[in-house]
Amino acid sequence: MNRWLIAIFLAFSLSNFALANDTLKGRWKGNLSCDADKSLQMVLSIDEVKNDQLIGVFEFRSGWKLAKYNVAGVATSSGKFEFEPGSWIMQPTGFRASGLRGDLVEMGGRKSLRGTLTQCRIGSFVAFLQEPIEAPPPPLSKGMFDAKGPAWINAVRGRIREFVEKHEDNQHWWNRLEHDVIFSRVDRPTKDQLLAEVREARANVKADSLLADLASGPREFPQGIGRALFIFRQAQKSEWPDKIKLRVYQA
Repeated sequence: MNRWLIAIFLAFSLSNFALANDTLKGRWKGNLSCDADKSLQMVLSIDEVKNDQLIGVFEFRSGWKLAKYNVAGVATSSGKFEFEPGSWIMQPTGFRASGLRGDLVEMGGRKSLRGTLTQCRIGSFVAFLQEPIEAPPPPLSKGMFDAKGPAWINAVRGRIREFVEKHEDNQHWWNRLEHDVIFSRVDRPTKDQLLAEVREARANVKADSLLADLASGPREFPQGIGRALFIFRQAQKSEWPDKIKLRVYQA
C-alpha cells in the first residue's frame, strides 16, 4: 500500500473514531448491579473528547452514599465502548472504582448504553441518554394573576407535551408546572382537569422509564424476578392513576 493510500486510510479511520466518540457525548442515566448490590442509580456524563479519548464523570448511589470519579475511554464506529476509571471525586469508605464496557444500542426508540462493570464478578448496567432541555422553562405567564384564559391553558398543555416527548424526569420542573396550575385563576373544573393531565403525564414518564429498565434488565433467575418485583413495588406505592399502575403490573 503506497503512502497516499495509507494517509487516506488513516484519515478515514480517525474521522470514524471521532464520529463514534461524539455519539457518546451527553448525560446517561440508569441503573447498575454489582455482585450483591442490586439496582443502584448511576449517571455517566461525557463532557468532551480530548486526544481521541472520551472524558467524563461516572457516579453511582448506594442508599445515601454517593460515589463519583473521573473516567476516560474510547468508542468504535460499531458502537462498542470501554471506559477506565481515573481519579476519585467522592469516595465513600468501602467503595471501589470500576471500568465500564459495553455497546450503544436502541431501546424503545431511545439511545442507551448497555454493558458490564469490569471490577464486578457479576455486574451489569443500562443507561439512557437524557435529552437536554434548555435552562429552566420560562413561566407560563408574565405573572400569576395572568394565569387564566385559553392561551394560558394551551400553554400548560404544550408544556406537558414537551415534557412527555423529551422523557423529562426533572421532578422540580414537574412540581413547578403543578404549582403554576394550582395557583392559576382558571375556573375550578378546568384547574382540576389540568392537574389531572399533569399528574397522569408525569406518572406515564416515570412508568415508561421503569418499563424500559425492566425490558433491558436481567432475565435469569433470581435477578430477573427481583428486578420485576422492585419495579412492581415502585408502581404499587406510587400515587399514579390506576390505569398506569395496571400497565406496569401487566408488564
